[in-house]
Amino acid sequence: MGFEKKSWGEWFDHVFNYTLVENSSQVEIEKIMEKVYYKKSYEEWVKNFAINLNNIWIEPSVKELVPADDNIYKKEEHSAIVIGRGPSIKKHKHFELLANSNYKGAIVCCDGALINALEAGITPEKFPSYYVATIDAYDVIKKYYDHKIVDKYGDKIKGIFSTVVKPSTVERARQAGIRIHWLHALFDYAEGKKSFNQIAALMVRARNQHGLPAIQTGGNVGTSSWFI
Repeated sequence: MGFEKKSWGEWFDHVFNYTLVENSSQVEIEKIMEKVYYKKSYEEWVKNFAINLNNIWIEPSVKELVPADDNIYKKEEHSAIVIGRGPSIKKHKHFELLANSNYKGAIVCCDGALINALEAGITPEKFPSYYVATIDAYDVIKKYYDHKIVDKYGDKIKGIFSTVVKPSTVERARQAGIRIHWLHALFDYAEGKKSFNQIAALMVRARNQHGLPAIQTGGNVGTSSWFI
């Protein structure tokens, strides 16, 4: 059975052996991936959130990072460049271009790109509005903060962390001087009152009546940084 002249929807229907209505393939794929990811990570999310909660109650929300309304909107001062880890960075020498530019806006750096960006001269001394984002709960994320150059510039960097990040990762960022700002990462809010997102939000509001903002992560820190 060939699919050369068939649609992507027909191909996905065949692969997943689903009988789907037109244009529903993407929805089904998202459900499958969500189920796999949810099953793999749920217990880790809950554990990390529980350990982080005391700090979440006393540390700032990302709401504090929202720019104040200005009477005169200056585009160059309100724009942002997101730095990820894609191969085009080396191919097109993006680090060099940015480091040598006169860009006046914000830098939003994905955690995995932070060390390389700082080493390339993209530092908060040159770009004062400097942020780093961490969304994932994995142990490996800690190494992105465990470096002397992060320690050097950390107190000039604002951290944007989801409530389910590994506590050891958050603590290493704190040790570097990065000020933590919290948000919720949405992943099961569609489940309503029984969802972890709903329960976590209620627990945060138990001592912080304003709660925290929440974003769709898109499944990775790069997409999350664009939302931010």
